[in-house]
Amino acid sequence: MKRSIKYLCLFAVLSSALVAIAADPADAGERDRQPSESAQAKAKLAEIRGRIAALTNRLHDELKERDARSTRLREAESASPPRAVGWRICAALSSRPNGVAGVACRGDQAQAVLDTERAALQRRCGQPT
Repeated sequence: MKRSIKYLCLFAVLSSALVAIAADPADAGERDRQPSESAQAKAKLAEIRGRIAALTNRLHDELKERDARSTRLREAESASPPRAVGWRICAALSSRPNGVAGVACRGDQAQAVLDTERAALQRRCGQPT
């Protein structure tokens, strides 16, 4: 029986110590501070997540716009006659005995016209030259 009283006393001391720790007013201020710090941390995290979402949306919009411009430019270039056809025509005309120099001159003029049209299309579609 002596042993059971010893354990009962030990249990009472430990229980009273736990109750005293739980009722300590010094810890109460720290416990009150933790929820406000937690709320501040959650608010800051929400703000950062909002910034990330805004940045992601902006980049998505910019990439979408860039892809649309590239598509328009590609369509505009495919609508114009390919240069290879123009060079084949120039080669066929230059094989004639008359006007070889004139054909070469016209070929340079055609190239200049094509370059001007391409620059105009790129400006219209917003692509750098």
